[in-house]
Amino acid sequence: MLAAMPEYPAGRWTKVTPRANSPLVDAEPIDICDDASLATAIEIVSACDEIHELAVFRQAGPEDFPVDVRVVAGNIRSRNRIIVYVDVSTSRESEELHASVIRYVEAIVKAWDPDWLKAGTPEFNKQQPIKRVPGEVYVGWYTYISDRIPIDEDILDAGKVERIGCAGGQYIMLDGTPTEPSLEQALLIRKALGYTE
Repeated sequence: MLAAMPEYPAGRWTKVTPRANSPLVDAEPIDICDDASLATAIEIVSACDEIHELAVFRQAGPEDFPVDVRVVAGNIRSRNRIIVYVDVSTSRESEELHASVIRYVEAIVKAWDPDWLKAGTPEFNKQQPIKRVPGEVYVGWYTYISDRIPIDEDILDAGKVERIGCAGGQYIMLDGTPTEPSLEQALLIRKALGYTE
């Protein structure tokens, strides 16, 4: 997954290690293509459930970490999850940003085969009537939905939502931009997923 991610924002992969008796941390380089090096960025966060978390960061400067990747696995009580934060606050909307968001999503889907995955902002989540029930799909500017999730294709066809089929599922792209997508289309997709508002 990490090797397939785009080089945008650029930087080297690191793990962050707290300094003993200090509020400061050190960023240590990680070779993402070397299993032993990558394993040093995995820690047990709960011994009782054997929950492990991989936490790696792309470092662009001394205190600049524009990409934060966290993978949590082994949790038997709730969903395992993959969260990738990409700081686009200093980026203007561009074709490079759009292409990079797509490549991030597709790298995760190829590596993990999730039920669903969305690229979007927390602010866009708040605009949708998300109920936070187990299995609920969140919709972002670019969303992957596997064939394991039922969806009403007729509703999507009628709404002329852009879709790209792939093995095992489909990608759905909303009008607008990664940071300001179409809320109207997101609500249409939620309707196609069977969510009542």
